[in-house]
Amino acid sequence: MRFGIIPTGKPYKIIVDRTEGIRYAISLAKSGDMIVIPGLGHDLYLEKNGVKYPYDERKIIAQLINEMIESGEKTPIS
Repeated sequence: MRFGIIPTGKPYKIIVDRTEGIRYAISLAKSGDMIVIPGLGHDLYLEKNGVKYPYDERKIIAQLINEMIESGEKTPIS
């Protein structure tokens, strides 16, 4: 994805760890924003160096949001 961004000349941030990247996107989001997380979707694993690790993105996203709400970083949508 990085190669599609470089020609724009706009600043960007590279976060290699997928969970940390998702956390960062959620932390920046404001009410009314939409976050697009392309790539895994329905896959239940994350592959690194040819090794598959269990990774349910839906559960990870829910966990991150719950942690942010519990810590006060984000407020629940009502």
